[in-house]
Amino acid sequence: MMFPWTVEAAAKLGIPRIHYYSSSYFSNCAEHFIMKYRPHDNLVSDTQKFTVPGFPHSIEMTPPAASFLKISYGTLYNSFHELESDYEKLGSTTMGIKSWSVGPVSAWTNKNDEKKANRGHIEELGKEEEWLNWLNSKENESVLYVSFGSLIRLDNAQIVEIAHGLENSGHNFIWVVRKYERDESENTFLQDFEERMKESKKGYIIWNWAPQLLILDHPATGGIVTHCGWNSILESLNAGLPMIAWPIFAEQFYNEKLLVDVLKIGVPVGAKVNEFWNSTSETVAVKREDVTP
Repeated sequence: MMFPWTVEAAAKLGIPRIHYYSSSYFSNCAEHFIMKYRPHDNLVSDTQKFTVPGFPHSIEMTPPAASFLKISYGTLYNSFHELESDYEKLGSTTMGIKSWSVGPVSAWTNKNDEKKANRGHIEELGKEEEWLNWLNSKENESVLYVSFGSLIRLDNAQIVEIAHGLENSGHNFIWVVRKYERDESENTFLQDFEERMKESKKGYIIWNWAPQLLILDHPATGGIVTHCGWNSILESLNAGLPMIAWPIFAEQFYNEKLLVDVLKIGVPVGAKVNEFWNSTSETVAVKREDVTP
């Protein structure tokens, strides 16, 4: 989907071009119908909701959440029929393009325990025993896993709110924090927070990269806070975990609606603004009281 220039090249050579869409049928259908019918054009404010037209379910969105090539021979979706049958059918009947479900790709490519463990990050697994021992010490389904994927960069103000929200919740948690979010000039807060969690044994911070599949499959893990990236959703589904949906940008807001309103296997944290993934503005999209259950 990131190489639109291949459309013309394939056409000149008479080669069928297959478009791989790495997210859901649902999000692609939502994008299609919103762009086609533009139900948000006459709204008077960004907080006013509109209903996505043409859907088999009543899905309401706001303009800031909805802002987000269909000239190919067909599309491969990282999805499967049992998950999105309504939207698989809707896509093929209304968008007029062939489609095939080839997912969940992650479950196939990471079948064995070694691949689940490293996924190309063998050099970053030095502290495996520490986080694994921490998880092993917890009761089944008592730990919340918190991860925002590999692209999203949260600003310091939002990180502070997440930390207070998790601490105030009283629940056990594992939180993946990226190295580039560890601002050295303001690092004392997270350092102090990490030490406090070590003393209370209620929380554990993993810096930069985490063996997500192993954590999701661990019996102590009972749920996940997710940015609604499609790979993380499929991996959480494979592990049978409920999700707290915190979309940040792009089609993640559509995926949130699929989880919450259609499949009913997630709850929203309340994020409403579609932010670009590398935004560095000091904004707080979700307050600590929204994080605390």
